[in-house]
Amino acid sequence: MTTRPGTAVVPHSFTNLVYADDTTFLVDSPSDASSCLSSFNETASVFRLHTSWPKTKIQNVGSSPEPRGITVDGNPVDAVSNFVYLGLPIESPYTTSY
Repeated sequence: MTTRPGTAVVPHSFTNLVYADDTTFLVDSPSDASSCLSSFNETASVFRLHTSWPKTKIQNVGSSPEPRGITVDGNPVDAVSNFVYLGLPIESPYTTSY
């Protein structure tokens, strides 16, 4: 990645959201997502943790077109338009149903 991933809510910058064993990364592009997930997977393996690739998804919550699925370290990662994170449905473009 050439730039730091994330989103800014002045004066703070968020790059990820972590809760228990769920993690969300905020990145600008599918290539950044691939790089970020690969790095995460490599770092997790040091601690004998693993990424559950069948449960791993990418989603665009911005106004850009939906990304296509990507492959990370030989593992397919599907693109989705709806996802539930910590019980909150998130749809593309970004809306929530709560």
